[in-house]
Amino acid sequence: MNAGQQEILDIFTRTRALLQGHFVLRSGLHSGHYFQCAQVCQRMDAVQRLAELLLARVHAQGLKFATVLAPAMGGLVIGQEIARQAGARYIFAEKENNALVMRRGFTLTPNEQVLIVEDVVTRGGRVLEALEIVRQAGGQSA
Repeated sequence: MNAGQQEILDIFTRTRALLQGHFVLRSGLHSGHYFQCAQVCQRMDAVQRLAELLLARVHAQGLKFATVLAPAMGGLVIGQEIARQAGARYIFAEKENNALVMRRGFTLTPNEQVLIVEDVVTRGGRVLEALEIVRQAGGQSA
């Protein structure tokens, strides 16, 4: 585990967001640990630092983006903070009739570079839904 990963784990531990026990995840998988990100999101200093650490990884990968898209509810807070720190536009997708959609007048321009930010990913189903939204709207994923 590198220093950044350890710091992230420390933040989740300090904010009591890292739970231990038996959990059935949305994907149907079972886990002995669960990241309750809503606990971290109560502390904006923790959110700010997590966004800094995640954004550093995004930049290290050479990813370029103009917009951050976050699936509601989980990705809203961290997505907005990453967009703020990056000086990027921020939009979100939400469920409608059990499908993730962009509403509220959000649109993408052709080939707009979009970073998708989610709080927790197990199998990536919501991220894949968000990628499809970006593709259908003519954007490009970072």
